[in-house]
Amino acid sequence: MRFKVKKPYDIAVKLIDWEENLGLGSENNRGKKFHPGDGGFIASFSDGTVTDNQWSAQTFYISPIYDLSCLTEENNIRGSATCTMEGSDDGENGYGIHWSVPDDWLSQGYDYSTWPKATTYTEEEIGVNNKKSYMNFKEKFAGEGAEFIWSSNVVLDNEVLLRYRVK
Repeated sequence: MRFKVKKPYDIAVKLIDWEENLGLGSENNRGKKFHPGDGGFIASFSDGTVTDNQWSAQTFYISPIYDLSCLTEENNIRGSATCTMEGSDDGENGYGIHWSVPDDWLSQGYDYSTWPKATTYTEEEIGVNNKKSYMNFKEKFAGEGAEFIWSSNVVLDNEVLLRYRVK
């Protein structure tokens, strides 16, 4: 994709982790019918902008959750660090936790200053070392200094909004 823009400008990206079991943030994987998947986003732009831990990343959907007490929310940080990431063959007791996406989150000037910063992940953590769709273009991303980013939980956080101001 090519476009021209004058600095400063904002980048807004909506990330959705694919799910086979709709509403439960899971897929039939690793021998379990309801196994949480993982995401990951990497980008480099022709002006030198790359994904890194300076981007803001807010979670709007966490799943699968089997114990609601594992979730935390403090100072606009939605946490799932203590939630299980184990797969299950029974999704009956699984929950999907949603927050409303602001209608104006794409708007220039939207205030995302309270959003947490993105977490960076290695190629090994994302699991792309054997994926031709990434490896064939690795120099376009990692070679330019871009890092894989997501929210603080790349496994359970299934809808994440990113914002970044290019100056």
